[in-house]
Amino acid sequence: MREGDIQIEPSLVEIKYSGNPAKNSFRTKPVKIKVFSLPQNDVPENFSGAVGRYYISSSVNNRKVKVNEPVNLNVTVKGTGNINAITEPEIELAGDIKKYATFVQVDDDAVMGLKKFQSVLIPLMSGKKTIPSISFSYFDPDLKKYVAVQTSEINFNVDAAVYENKN
Repeated sequence: MREGDIQIEPSLVEIKYSGNPAKNSFRTKPVKIKVFSLPQNDVPENFSGAVGRYYISSSVNNRKVKVNEPVNLNVTVKGTGNINAITEPEIELAGDIKKYATFVQVDDDAVMGLKKFQSVLIPLMSGKKTIPSISFSYFDPDLKKYVAVQTSEINFNVDAAVYENKN
């Protein structure tokens, strides 16, 4: 979007009631707004364009699994702003945890929205595993600055797989 004064042109709504041949028309007035560019200094490395006020949380469905058993990781970004434009936060996993495709769910209403990213993780080796803190940055227009929020790290245990031979 460009910086400066922008005019939003009028809109026209026509309503026709059933059983009544007359139409009612409503026209808005043009609206002028001033658009400011985002500051170019102190931009967080993981900033992806989000503007508003947001919170982030994460959870897993199981903290004790066996090797090759799935763990569902849910990362939720909630807040005010264009929730549909939010992209999945980067998650840095150890090499012995495989991340599969992410399912995205959006719940957006007029006041607050949320975007949930659900990924399936498969641990490939036994031991104590950690999903590091997940960070998300946005520009807060009320504070007029960039803000970084993050989740707590998540620990879970992976036991060795037990294979049974049923011959």
